[in-house]
Amino acid sequence: KDGIQLAAKQINARGGVLGRPIELFLRDSELNATIATRRLQDLVAKEKIDWHVGTLSGGITYAANQVLKKANVPYMSSCQTVEKFHQKGVTGPYTFTVASVTHTVGYAAAEYMIKNMGVKTIYIMYADYAWGQGNRDGIIAGAKKFGGKVIGMDAAPLGISDFTPYLTKARALKPDGFVIATPGGNALTTIKQVYEMGLRKEMKVFSSWTALPIGMGCIREFAGMYGGIDFLWNRDDPITKKFVADVKPEYGYPPDSY
Repeated sequence: KDGIQLAAKQINARGGVLGRPIELFLRDSELNATIATRRLQDLVAKEKIDWHVGTLSGGITYAANQVLKKANVPYMSSCQTVEKFHQKGVTGPYTFTVASVTHTVGYAAAEYMIKNMGVKTIYIMYADYAWGQGNRDGIIAGAKKFGGKVIGMDAAPLGISDFTPYLTKARALKPDGFVIATPGGNALTTIKQVYEMGLRKEMKVFSSWTALPIGMGCIREFAGMYGGIDFLWNRDDPITKKFVADVKPEYGYPPDSY
């Protein structure tokens, strides 16, 4: 939301789009596909939006695409997308994506662990919905491709706060690498519990995907672990520096991939 608001502010300061200012209509999906669909249908019918940017969750992105494709409204998906989103005939002619596919995230994690960290055996704990399942499938494919082996995997239900049973299983299996494929707050909780149990001293722990707010929420606990990230704000290149210079004064924190 912050990124969208800042972009609109900057574009409007330059005269808008073809002389017209951007007008924003902000809605909360509440991470629920049914709610997201209903609110999106309302934006299309009542506000007659020209463009949609959002959302979080691969499952919601998939549902939003169906609404916007039918309405012929251009759609820019701003989060990671599930594989089926990219199958022929699913996306509309005006559907665009800017982030990675969940399968790719898992595949890249497996490749990096095997090639750079000496990992041969892997245990996966993944969130039991489209995003986590895509990560899982990518890790399995990457392990097979690069000579590793998945020796165990478990699906963690969304909304739980105690990941001890999965961490205990990881300890018992003794893998070289333990991949955490849980999003957002669940990733934060898992990383803290990994730290509390001392697992990072027994195996290499890799969070398949992380983001700046997650890392900032567990600076001490994340030390000694590994993670994949879409965008790093302190890269030494002109585009990133310009982005940081725009975002930090506006919001008081550096930008994240979202």
